[in-house]
Amino acid sequence: MAAMVVSCAERGLKSHLLLRGEQPEILIGYNLISMLHGNAIFVPRSLYAKREEMLAKHADLVAGGSGSVVWLSDILEASLTTQISGKLNCEPLDVYKYAESLKRVVIVNEGGGDTVGLLGVICLVQYSSQNHVFGKEQAFKIVVDGGTGTTTIGLGLRAVCLG
Repeated sequence: MAAMVVSCAERGLKSHLLLRGEQPEILIGYNLISMLHGNAIFVPRSLYAKREEMLAKHADLVAGGSGSVVWLSDILEASLTTQISGKLNCEPLDVYKYAESLKRVVIVNEGGGDTVGLLGVICLVQYSSQNHVFGKEQAFKIVVDGGTGTTTIGLGLRAVCLG
């Protein structure tokens, strides 16, 4: 979430974040970053329980009567199915191209439990393996806070692919 909101802000894109739970008295960490770089709204857990419905309703409000909405996972799926080679492309999606040709508001669902999260982790390992970061020869340990297991799977898949 924090990476997404900062990335959007750097590109001049407005982000709306729906954060589960109550706003803490003192903002720190991810909550602070979210509030500084995006339009963050804390959503009661009872409403957040129906995540996809909540996201779609909020996106419709943001889009207004003249806009339209698409899920990032749909854009990514369309992008992946058009790739000819078997090589995973970790280049950033041309969001502006898709926003113009498809929709104006893009929904990014939470967590690494979907395609977007899995590919993000795979690309993180590829990035980390560059010589100017960690390289491929230097051993290092990664501590994973894994809820769904997708983060661990993504890390492992890319590590195996990179040898």
